[in-house]
Amino acid sequence: MNENLTKHNEFIVASMLRLIEINTESIGIRDSSIILQYFAGKKMDEIARGEDITKERVRQIIDRTKKRISTLVEKANIGAYNNRIAELEELVVENDFLKRTIRANNLSVKTPLAFLNLSERATNILSVAKIDCVEELSALQPEEIMKYRNAGQKTISELEIALNNRGLSWGGIILKEEKKLQ
Repeated sequence: MNENLTKHNEFIVASMLRLIEINTESIGIRDSSIILQYFAGKKMDEIARGEDITKERVRQIIDRTKKRISTLVEKANIGAYNNRIAELEELVVENDFLKRTIRANNLSVKTPLAFLNLSERATNILSVAKIDCVEELSALQPEEIMKYRNAGQKTISELEIALNNRGLSWGGIILKEEKKLQ
């Protein structure tokens, strides 16, 4: 375990050193030099003598540089986060385009039952009935569901509301927008 911790620490130090090298201009040449010496294992006393400054000044520079590095890492993470958001926004636009294309061409897509947010009882009944998608459910009649164990009027009402909210009804009938239940 200590070996793994050592390797992890070496990786972190190497990453920080690389980050310092890349950002020497924004950190400052002297501060970069001091922090690199510190990460290389030099003691603050040795660094202070070599740079002709006090040990306290070395500590201040190291603390300030660590904060700058943290800020740089945060900015990098925020940049990655913003890139991910942009990717997700593109996917939403693409998804909307696909939905419009499917509607325009009357294509059939099997919508998983999970999108209906059904109760566990209703989900179990549909699982036993081997009904896997919303379209299969809407093609049935309530009487067909009632044949299964634990299916009652409450389950039928729940399923009917879920179908109506998706613009569907029993028997595969597509409802108009204004008839959808809320």
